[in-house]
Amino acid sequence: MILPVKCPYCGTENGVFAEIENGEVRQVVTCETELGGCEQPFAVFTKIEIKIEGLAIEGFKKIEDMDLIGTYDPTVLDDLAFDGARETRIF
Repeated sequence: MILPVKCPYCGTENGVFAEIENGEVRQVVTCETELGGCEQPFAVFTKIEIKIEGLAIEGFKKIEDMDLIGTYDPTVLDDLAFDGARETRIF
């Protein structure tokens, strides 16, 4: 993946190739003279962060509030099966 980074000396935007496998890459690059840069070496620290957030969807009812005409069994919803680090609900 090529990511843009500005040179801290002259401000020229350089394209830095970062192969991110573990979320963080540290490397030393040279400011590109072909892009009008100063040819000074500088350090680049690349870190990828992922944020996951669950949000409610308006208009959906909880299963407990639904009228399922005899098909709702609360004991089934409370049973959990764990498969490694993953949680699976059994319906």
